[in-house]
Amino acid sequence: MKFYRLFVFLIFNVVITSLNAYFHPIPIQIPLDDNRPYAKVEIENDDYFLLVDLGTILPLSLQKSILERLNVHIPYGTAQYMDIFGNRYEMPTYILPQVKIENVVFHSTVVNEETYTGRDGKIGRSLLSHFNLLLNFSNPVILATDNFFMLKLLGYDLDEFIKVPFSGVCSEIVFSIKMDSIEKRFMLDTGSCFSLIDASFFKDETFGREQFGIPIYSTSKFIIGGHDFGLTDLYLMDVVAKDHFDGILGMDFLKRHIVYVDFKEKHLYIEP
Repeated sequence: MKFYRLFVFLIFNVVITSLNAYFHPIPIQIPLDDNRPYAKVEIENDDYFLLVDLGTILPLSLQKSILERLNVHIPYGTAQYMDIFGNRYEMPTYILPQVKIENVVFHSTVVNEETYTGRDGKIGRSLLSHFNLLLNFSNPVILATDNFFMLKLLGYDLDEFIKVPFSGVCSEIVFSIKMDSIEKRFMLDTGSCFSLIDASFFKDETFGREQFGIPIYSTSKFIIGGHDFGLTDLYLMDVVAKDHFDGILGMDFLKRHIVYVDFKEKHLYIEP
């Protein structure tokens, strides 16, 4: 067994070196009271656990109390942000000389003061999209890599996954999903505990199920790239960003299916 592991390790290193590929495992924690992924981020030799949020364009955000403890955070003006429900935020912005996620170091990173209460902060799409990402939240781990051969050695054969193109005006991961009677655009969002669709598509309908006071639409068909993922529950909520997408594919789906995001080629690979 030790010889086999050494052999595989040597193969990995040969593949990485010869193809100039990258491979960065990022361990993930999913708290039971949150159901969303968190990664350890090192800033000024201290560790913080930040929400991995592919739904936000902001690169990085930290709680005000954390920013105040840092020795160096260079003021960089303010940023304005609107979430998918139309809530607007204005927040102070800073530059951090160095941010480290496992063995990946980012220099001169823009950070916003976190506007939400709760945990330490967030890692957003602007930072994460520097790499292609394999999201395995049942393991849980994120693999930042562009090496398909290595992924196949690890048991992730992307040729067996459902491949769909995605687009987005601000690098969102937006793609089409067919349901029972409609086809709509969904954005992949690791920052959302559940999947949802804009309630305006169902104005004249009533639903017998709800949770947290939110009606639930159950579609028997949920077709992505020609593959039907079957019965799927979607929460009905008012989505303001309808010019860009109509719904959110959240962690309830992503915990059941491994996904690879190819930011370079703008393709999404979903485990059937």
